[in-house]
Amino acid sequence: MLPGSEDASHAQSVADAELALQAQQVTGWTEELRRFLRAVERAVRRALTADPRAEAMLRQHPDELWAEQVIESSRMRELVETDLRDVYERRYLSAAEEVNRIINAEFGLSWGLPDSLARQVIAEGGRRLGLLDLTARAKKDMFSALLRGRMAGETGDELARRIVGSIGRGRFSSVEDRALTIARTETHHAQRFSSLQIYRENPTFTGLMIYDGMYGAPRSDAVCIERYGDVVSFEEGERLMNLEHPNGTLVLAPVAAPPRGT
Repeated sequence: MLPGSEDASHAQSVADAELALQAQQVTGWTEELRRFLRAVERAVRRALTADPRAEAMLRQHPDELWAEQVIESSRMRELVETDLRDVYERRYLSAAEEVNRIINAEFGLSWGLPDSLARQVIAEGGRRLGLLDLTARAKKDMFSALLRGRMAGETGDELARRIVGSIGRGRFSSVEDRALTIARTETHHAQRFSSLQIYRENPTFTGLMIYDGMYGAPRSDAVCIERYGDVVSFEEGERLMNLEHPNGTLVLAPVAAPPRGT
């Protein structure tokens, strides 16, 4: 059970505010990712129809060279390194700024986000973008779509449309589902990562309180429910964060140092 103390009250307020922030940020992330994936689809469509080499190879026996030609002609890598990197870095920084705003409001602070911490958060967004590896995924999706299309007897424009659709939605049922899934995963990670760095850097805080298992069984397991309200070190909080499922419910709230003279 969550201990009855001022720390517990602050922790629950922070956790509730961060959960509400997650919902808001997921919506924004999803829309930006949806627009990006649609832009990639349009770029691939142009590459398949406007580049004679790609079109000719599609009619014959597409291979790794063909897939690379489509990637190059569509400028997919450039789109990822400019447009999508901007989304990731901006959204990660926004998460940190909003978490810091919540903390300042709850504890009556005016602590500014240090430049070094902001750079660390932005770098984490870039690292996560690299893990996504959209171009490698796109190649696999193209060949998979090509195989299914040929088995269905498709040629020419039909086959091209199937390939374009596979690039946007990937293994998901639609572009929208893919965008939402990525948005949820990245929003949760951005907030957890930013929160931990802020709590660790801010001299007001000495540890972390676990806010988890709030939905009860069966959605939350016994471990999550049992640790609700536990106070842990920053190091243990980081370990738990790294073990957490992308769509898990773990929130780490700060525990403040007692006022001087108490």
